[in-house]
Amino acid sequence: MNTFTYKKADGSTYVEAPCLESIDFGCRSGVIFSPCDLTCGWDGHEHPRGTRVVIEEARQVGANIVTYLLGTYQLGRFLSSTKVYHEATAPSRDDFIFAQLKHEGDWDPDPSAVHNLLKHARDNSTLEVKFKRENVSLKDPKAATYPLMYMTGHREFHWNQDEAGRLQRYLKAGGVLFADACCGRMSFDMAFRREIAKVFPEHKLQRIPLDHPLYHSHYDIRQVGYTPRVREDFGEMNTPELEGIMLDGRLAVVYSRFDLGNGWEQFPHAYSYGLKDEPALEIGTNMIVHAITH
Repeated sequence: MNTFTYKKADGSTYVEAPCLESIDFGCRSGVIFSPCDLTCGWDGHEHPRGTRVVIEEARQVGANIVTYLLGTYQLGRFLSSTKVYHEATAPSRDDFIFAQLKHEGDWDPDPSAVHNLLKHARDNSTLEVKFKRENVSLKDPKAATYPLMYMTGHREFHWNQDEAGRLQRYLKAGGVLFADACCGRMSFDMAFRREIAKVFPEHKLQRIPLDHPLYHSHYDIRQVGYTPRVREDFGEMNTPELEGIMLDGRLAVVYSRFDLGNGWEQFPHAYSYGLKDEPALEIGTNMIVHAITH
C-alpha cells in the first residue's frame, strides 16, 4: 500500500502517503503509531469528527500490522539482548579497531552483528591481533586513526561539506570505508550513492571483479548464497555483487547493496535482501584481513 485514502469529519476524502510512524529497535519496528484513526475502520463505523483511514483500507492496514508483528516476534526476542565481544575490554596488544561510523540515520540496526563477525574472524583466521569495536563520528578526530570504518543503516542520511571533506581526507590517507545497506533497503542505498559522490565526485562505484584480492585474502570466494527475498525479486544469483572505489590502485571504498549485517547476526530476517550467514561472514572476514594486510 503506497497510499492511504483518508476521510475527514465533513465526509470528504483525499489520497495521500501512509501516515504510520514507528520507533525501530534493530531491524524491527517495536512501536507503530497512526496519527489518523484506524480502529473505527476496524470496527466498521464512522463518525463526523477527526480524520480516519477509510474502513476497507484500515482493515487491510490492520491485517498487515498483525502479520508483521507475528513475522518479527522471534526477531524481537533475539534483539532484546545484545552480544558483547569478550575481548572488547581485554588489555590491548596489537589491536585492530573495527570502527562503526555513526550518522544521522539509524546507524546501528544490527546490534550484535559486528561482535559476531569479530568472533568469527578471531576463531577462523590466524590473525595475531585483538579485535575491538568502537563507534565513531566523522567529526571525531580519532576517526582518522582507524584503518577501517564500517557503516550501515536503513534510511536516509546526509553528510555536510565538512563531513564529506573529512571522509575524503581519511580515505586518501589510506583508510578504508566498508558499507552495506541493512536489509537491502533502497532508501539507504540511494543515500549512500548520493553521499559518496559528494566525497569523490570524480569517482564512481564500480563492481569489484572476482579476481580482486579482497575475494581471496582469507576465504576463496567465488560464489555466494542470497536470502529468499533476493531470489524472489532478482532471480537466481550466486556471484558477489560488491562495488568499490579505487584510489591510486588501492581499494578505498567497499559497498554492498545487499545486506551483510543480518548474516553476521546469524538470525533469519524474513524481509531482508541480503547474503546468507556463511558468505556474509566470509566477506566480512576477508574485508578485515584485507584492511590489515594492505
